[in-house]
Amino acid sequence: MEGVMRERHEGMKRTSIATCLLILGSALLIPGTVSAAEKGRAATFSQDIAPILQEKCQSCHRPGEMAPMPLRTYQEVRPWARSIRTKVSKREMPPWFIDRNVGIQQYKNDWSLSDAQIETIVKWVDAGAPEGNAADLPPTRVFPSSDGWNIGKPDLVVLQEKPFKMYAQGSDWWETFTVDTGLTEDRWVKAVQLKPGNRRIVHHFCAGPVNDPGQPGAANVVTPRDRYVEEEAKAADDERKLAAESNAGNPGSSLGCFLPGKPGVVYNEDSGVLLKKGGKISFAMHYSASGEEGVDQSSVGFVLYPPGVTPKHAVLGTFFQKFPAYELDIPPNARVTNDAYFHLQKATLLQSFTPHMHFRGRALQLEAILPSGRVQMISAVDKYNFGWQLEYTYADDVAPLLPAGTTLHAIVVHDNTTANPFNPDPNRWVGQGQASIEEMGGTFISWVYLDDDEYKKMSSERRARARAAQTQQQQQ
Repeated sequence: MEGVMRERHEGMKRTSIATCLLILGSALLIPGTVSAAEKGRAATFSQDIAPILQEKCQSCHRPGEMAPMPLRTYQEVRPWARSIRTKVSKREMPPWFIDRNVGIQQYKNDWSLSDAQIETIVKWVDAGAPEGNAADLPPTRVFPSSDGWNIGKPDLVVLQEKPFKMYAQGSDWWETFTVDTGLTEDRWVKAVQLKPGNRRIVHHFCAGPVNDPGQPGAANVVTPRDRYVEEEAKAADDERKLAAESNAGNPGSSLGCFLPGKPGVVYNEDSGVLLKKGGKISFAMHYSASGEEGVDQSSVGFVLYPPGVTPKHAVLGTFFQKFPAYELDIPPNARVTNDAYFHLQKATLLQSFTPHMHFRGRALQLEAILPSGRVQMISAVDKYNFGWQLEYTYADDVAPLLPAGTTLHAIVVHDNTTANPFNPDPNRWVGQGQASIEEMGGTFISWVYLDDDEYKKMSSERRARARAAQTQQQQQ
């Protein structure tokens, strides 16, 4: 993490975690690989590289997905061997930007490579990238046919009613649409994916249920609405209200956002978002001119719980950033640190966080200020990349369990200097705005509230596991 963050937390006690859960979206895990060096032989594609690519790369690097080339066969991989070596050595690919030295390290969707896997790839390329014996190849990884839906085949797809035409050149454009779900009964969402109709012009978009248009605050797509100062104030007010709302009826829920590199979301077991019968979906769209006219008709796909099934927890979500956001001030050739806060009025199980900045964003650290005043380090991203705005979903056993009255604190670093390789112009002053050449600085979070009994039970179970692990370690 950036120096300013390291100094802040020097000496902080951190808990080491013994296990690591690796899941990519809804795909099945491939068993972990043992390096060729550990087996006392040279690495080959068939025996060593193909399993790594299946486990960590092929979800994107296959026909019909976002990656520029498939990486399934030796013939497909060999021309890219040197590039692959460079990317994995720098940990630029697979994209995963969690600081490996601080905070929680266990995430359900961690697709990063282990040190041993990187070493295997590097040695394989340096040895001339041998193919090996085709008989050693693992079975071909079969992905479900889902027409671009990485959550699996949706039970319900809500499509913008009319195509939106974007001009070829000009300023960015923001538009909000609401579309009927067509539901005749209440249904709970198990997984959701926001799918742009035209990636060339959709900068990003967010969605949320409008379950009861007649009730104030029912349409809670909590997004950074910052075209005007009064909209900024309203967004911040919505964020404050959201923390005070209960799970009853799932007010203030969000379906998240489509962002570059962000896949769909599969909610934790027995958790979900409510879609009420007769409700609507709100599409908060941000379009950018691409140099030629474009037409978009985006959609939201849902995997639903069976009719009549109500999960135990309603998932809530919000985005919080520096307040008031319009005071964001990033001078030319400067590094700037800002703070953002979000208060949790109930006991909370934090499920995920998604840092969001633009090109000058460099790092973000999330910590919890507990009611006792103690500061608990949660997570940190030390090499933020605007092109890959990943949602980091905590593994169940380590998801932050926070008492009522906790305040989440995001420390946000922007780098407007030549040291930032993504900076389009270090000589330009930058302020708050939704356009990519402007800036934002905060994080999306998703969470569920817990009642007192749930919180006490989960806390007790975690303490028991920690004692058992400590005892086992002492006996070794």
